[in-house]
Amino acid sequence: MPFDLQPSEEQEALRGTLHEFSEAVLRPASRGAESAKQVPDDLVRQVHEIGVTAPVAEEFGGGGTFDAVTYVIAAEELAWGDAGIAQQVLGSGLAAIVIGEAGTDEQKKKYLPQFAQTEPTKSFVAVGEKVAGGDIETLETSISGDKVTGRK
Repeated sequence: MPFDLQPSEEQEALRGTLHEFSEAVLRPASRGAESAKQVPDDLVRQVHEIGVTAPVAEEFGGGGTFDAVTYVIAAEELAWGDAGIAQQVLGSGLAAIVIGEAGTDEQKKKYLPQFAQTEPTKSFVAVGEKVAGGDIETLETSISGDKVTGRK
């Protein structure tokens, strides 16, 4: 089945917005963030306000989700500004994507609205453990509330 990867008008508009933002804000901030070894909170907020860090469905208070191509366009433009900043701001929203795609209805109702708030929600997604080698049954890391026990 053929498919078209040419960006839509909406995707091109997002690309333009993010390119301008990256040029005007991320590139000038990149050296300072690298020297400080962290992305300033106000910069994280600015990217979050654009709506690409944690795409959340409207029914859970967000501005909508992205298809894979749109998300890659967003990642590419932010990384053009600064790859480290892009990784941090997009990485902190990965949990919203995972919950939105694979979470139960209860999990979506409980957690997704937090990602749509004005203040960015920090989250993490652990994708593997050295000890488990991909075997989910042997994972040693556990989470209880806000506490993670183990190593990723």
